[in-house]
Amino acid sequence: ERLAVVGPSGIGKTTLLSLMLRFYDTTAGEIYFDGQPASDYDVGSLRRRIGYASQKPRILSGTVMENLCYGAADEDRESVYRAAKTASIHDEIEKLPHRYDTMIGPKGLNLSEGQKQRLSIARALVKNPDILILDEPAAALDSETEKSIFDVLPAVVNGKTIIVASHRLSTIKQANRILLLNETGKAEIGTHESLLQSSDYYRSAVNHQI
Repeated sequence: ERLAVVGPSGIGKTTLLSLMLRFYDTTAGEIYFDGQPASDYDVGSLRRRIGYASQKPRILSGTVMENLCYGAADEDRESVYRAAKTASIHDEIEKLPHRYDTMIGPKGLNLSEGQKQRLSIARALVKNPDILILDEPAAALDSETEKSIFDVLPAVVNGKTIIVASHRLSTIKQANRILLLNETGKAEIGTHESLLQSSDYYRSAVNHQI
């Protein structure tokens, strides 16, 4: 299914996603995968099943291809091309001097913020993950590019789990379920329609376009 994580800035959306990835472990409570505590899993094997695109993409010094294949088991160019097309970055890569073998400067200094973000999304997809976690994936994208990515994404990851933290209503409304974190510290979960009925906070957030 597709789960959206929603809430005001600083409420803990990124923290929650980081806990799922076991960047650090819980001090109270537990996160479960298939009914098994996350702490029971080997960190490496767990992360190999998860594709992750952060709101501040980490771009490596190296070629475009090396960046896209980072963390993937094997380099399969066709899989890389498919991922890049889904992330709406393939055509721009093809215009670079050496295409996928073009060198990227330190921290991606020769790329725009939108290009970095789309490379990060493509890198997450190259792994063909069971779970795809996207943290504010469209923050640096225009609405047309965001729509082109999210229109294609469900078919590409069919049968997989997508967890996306977002402030954009267009992204949130497409989720099967929404996890709402609000300023009272209380979490609510439901569909867009059910939360509009049950949550004053969500209704207010929607009226202000989240």
